[in-house]
Amino acid sequence: MDSQDQLDQHPHAGDLSDKFKDFDLKAVFRETAREAASENCSNFVVEFGPRRARVARDLELCDFESMFRNPTRGDEYPIRWINIWDTYAQKDLVDFLGQQYEFSDRLRSLVKMKPVTKWKEERMKQRRKVAGVQKPAARGKATSTESALERGEKTSSTESEQLPAEPVPEIPLDGDDIQLYFLLKETVNYSSIDHTDRDTVLSFHEEPTIEPAPPEVDAEKWRLDNLKSMKSNMLNVLKQLSHQGYDEYKTNPLTQSSVRKALQALEAKRKSKCRPEQLSQELAEGGASNLFYYLFEDYTAAGPFQAARDTLNELTPIVLNSDHKTSEIIPRLHDLSKELRELRHLFENYRNLIKKIMVTTKPEGATGEYPWNPTGSLSNLSNPIAAMDTPIEEPRVKLTKSALDRFDRLADRLQWLMLNTIQGHLEEIAALSDTYFNLTQQKDSHATAKLNRSATLLAKLSVLFLPISFMTGYFGVEISDLNDYWTAETYWYSFAVIASLSFLCLFFFGRMIMFFSDTLDELRTQIARQFRAGIRRVLGRLSRGKAERDRNADSR
Repeated sequence: MDSQDQLDQHPHAGDLSDKFKDFDLKAVFRETAREAASENCSNFVVEFGPRRARVARDLELCDFESMFRNPTRGDEYPIRWINIWDTYAQKDLVDFLGQQYEFSDRLRSLVKMKPVTKWKEERMKQRRKVAGVQKPAARGKATSTESALERGEKTSSTESEQLPAEPVPEIPLDGDDIQLYFLLKETVNYSSIDHTDRDTVLSFHEEPTIEPAPPEVDAEKWRLDNLKSMKSNMLNVLKQLSHQGYDEYKTNPLTQSSVRKALQALEAKRKSKCRPEQLSQELAEGGASNLFYYLFEDYTAAGPFQAARDTLNELTPIVLNSDHKTSEIIPRLHDLSKELRELRHLFENYRNLIKKIMVTTKPEGATGEYPWNPTGSLSNLSNPIAAMDTPIEEPRVKLTKSALDRFDRLADRLQWLMLNTIQGHLEEIAALSDTYFNLTQQKDSHATAKLNRSATLLAKLSVLFLPISFMTGYFGVEISDLNDYWTAETYWYSFAVIASLSFLCLFFFGRMIMFFSDTLDELRTQIARQFRAGIRRVLGRLSRGKAERDRNADSR
């Protein structure tokens, strides 16, 4: 398609420069901050330097083609940040950017994968449509080109050329493919951040999968709050690329970023010491490296830590002071432990990713977990003599030493503040669970002891009143020969004697009764053992006698 055809199809394709606006203007800043946080924003591009910054949003494919075909950044805008929201809805942009920056086919297919919610909805629609009309697809296979891409397979060029104008309805995956698909997709919402060799940072975000709102919370507010939380770090970095956003973050050190401020300080420091070409290269490398770092430095995930601490503080007195079993404690501890384990996996992956980023930038022969050689750092690559004297391996990620220092500190903070805190919470949850079960067991033991005392009291009362009941029954028998000899005095004398004997047996002969009981139990065990041994001997003799008779019969 030539340029005239592109202009006919996209009337505004040639007006890309008009879509970029001065980001340092107050009105542009407010509009960009508002629209970039909304659901309607599909993408934005920021180009900036130490002195100026400009921004454009909701660009189309033709705009990106014009952007790469006719570079207009110049020395004023050496750094570019391209952010794409909802990669599944903008597959053409992902393909174009992937081709420009040499993404593999598999990587592009993974970035464009369908969100879990849409996949489930379309899967149910297709099932209802083909139910009773079309045979299900073969197990473990997909019939559509889209499904092949989502499984990481590359379709042939012939198939791509013969695609019809209308998309072919997708047949749901089945079998192992769908299990693998959901295993990959039902994870944390991914964001891909890439640092290219053109002083450009790319960030791709899938459509977020939001958990259902609790019954007592408004569903729309819940969804908007989750979207705001997911986009918060990107928007914090975006707003601080404008002079208008500096004052907004003065009192919030955790979300402060010094991308443009650092560029201004570097320009003032190095302007009189190096050539303009070298200064321009250092500014571009430093700005892109710091932008790449601040997109990683996301502290919004630390919010659940305070919620976890509040939950533990709430459950601790309930566990320690409860007089009875509480059914809600264990489920809440289980849910809290599950959330903390997911966060631990997330931050461990962050730490491993930071380690890989820093290891890929170190020169050969360097040691340590996060080593790099300051004399051979990427910020000094503009000196060809130093590069020849200090040969280094070409890095896959191009970062300056200041960014590497920040990544090193970020790795330490991830371990100290995040992972250690999570481990402490998990240990406290385990201790609280053990305490709950120990207290429950102790309460059960006390209840069992009370029950045993009650049973012992009933047994003693039985020992006391059973003989008296037997005597009363005996005197109550209507036998004429005996009734002549019974009087009230006889009954009460008998009652006193039997009650006295019962008391004596109850309080003075209890240990003797236990002794006789144990002796009888041991005697019963010995008799049973001897009885079994005698039966075995008799059976053995019978079997030997039968064998001898069989041998005698054979000898005859």
